[in-house]
Amino acid sequence: MRKKASLKLTKILRDNGLKTEFDMQGKNFSKGFEKALKSGANFAVILGEDEIKANKITVKNLQTKQQVTVDRDKILDTLR
Repeated sequence: MRKKASLKLTKILRDNGLKTEFDMQGKNFSKGFEKALKSGANFAVILGEDEIKANKITVKNLQTKQQVTVDRDKILDTLR
């Protein structure tokens, strides 16, 4: 279920002009955040089982390290 939700979210973000990559390797978050930061990303999006069940998405600002959880339909506003 998580992979399907991640692919759907990736498509939505790309369709709205946002450069998007996703990692389904199950690495720990710290290494995933480091990889995203090295690739030039400003944000990391976390979509786990808890978020999927609650219809939420967690967004981490990789520069400030602040993290917020938003309603799924607010993701584009949050990332822009």
